[in-house]
Amino acid sequence: SDDFRSFIWAGIAFGAIGWVGYWFQNTGLQHTTTSDSAFITGLFVVFTPVVETIARRRLPNRLVIGAVAMAAVGLFLLTGARFGLGRGNALTLGCAASFGVWIYFGGQIANRFDAITLVWLEMVTFTVLSVPFVAVEGLGRVTGRVWLAALVTGVLCSAVAFTLQLWGQRRIEPARAAVILLFEPVVAGFVGYAVGERLGVKGYIGAGVILASILVAEAPAWVLTGRSSTGETDAPVRTMGDQRE
Repeated sequence: SDDFRSFIWAGIAFGAIGWVGYWFQNTGLQHTTTSDSAFITGLFVVFTPVVETIARRRLPNRLVIGAVAMAAVGLFLLTGARFGLGRGNALTLGCAASFGVWIYFGGQIANRFDAITLVWLEMVTFTVLSVPFVAVEGLGRVTGRVWLAALVTGVLCSAVAFTLQLWGQRRIEPARAAVILLFEPVVAGFVGYAVGERLGVKGYIGAGVILASILVAEAPAWVLTGRSSTGETDAPVRTMGDQRE
């Protein structure tokens, strides 16, 4: 049927876009520092509203634009990155752009198809596209720790995380989703603190700025929800995607 064909093409496209982003990221990591990679990858928070603007031919909500700018500054402080565009950073910039498209596209298909089935097809696409590279480069030395890492990253960090992401994107616009996804490096910072790593003053300020950007992006939705729960219905409740500033 047409619906089944649409689902197949959507799942393959979603997987292919995500795979390209991860290829750029992993290849770039071979030629740049971890902090630079973290900051540049996080620039998907900038690329996502750009993609959304081009596709919809209108700007996102002003608060979301402000939150995006805050998040970019916060991420820069958090990672301690430096400005510069060598080979590795250029490849990682391609990753950020790909993830921007990936997040926007996910928002477009999240309400059309079942999230679990869609992620399953996405993971199959990841696997198929990776086979030629594995065939050429080989698997290297596979140990028990490697299998454990593959299991954790494949199941929890990919299948489960992507499913939750698509489920969440049924309710929020892509630019807001990108800002919220920047909570990831903040969580990583707290985990690092628990195992003895320290971010430094700039890092903790950056984490605070990212958290503030999430609050800014989500504040209008909370206000609308609060009005709805208290019975204030003098105006129709609109989604962030429908609001105009």
